[in-house]
Amino acid sequence: MSKTKTQVATKVLEKLGVLESGATADSADLTIIEDKYDSWYGVLAAEDKVSWGSGDNIPNEAVASVVSIIANDCLTEFIIPQDKQVIIDRDATKGNDNLKKLEYVDYVPEEIDNHYY
Repeated sequence: MSKTKTQVATKVLEKLGVLESGATADSADLTIIEDKYDSWYGVLAAEDKVSWGSGDNIPNEAVASVVSIIANDCLTEFIIPQDKQVIIDRDATKGNDNLKKLEYVDYVPEEIDNHYY
């Protein structure tokens, strides 16, 4: 199962504390988040570092990481307390690391024969 860009944007707003869980997001806020996502995705897609389409099929295993990264990118767009900014920044770093791991999940290293003489 995957998430849509709008579902991810809603999770970003919740992470930022702009939206309470279960509430309906303001369309202007969603647009800000979705634009940040599109920019971020465009950079990664150009480098062939994501395996999903830019819109409605963000894999569940990537959602938490994507939410953290986009939330971090949106800190200047909303009024967020400093202590929450620190947590979001830390989570974004972890999110980047997790996405890198997902990128290489199918990687099989080439075996190298070690020759000792």
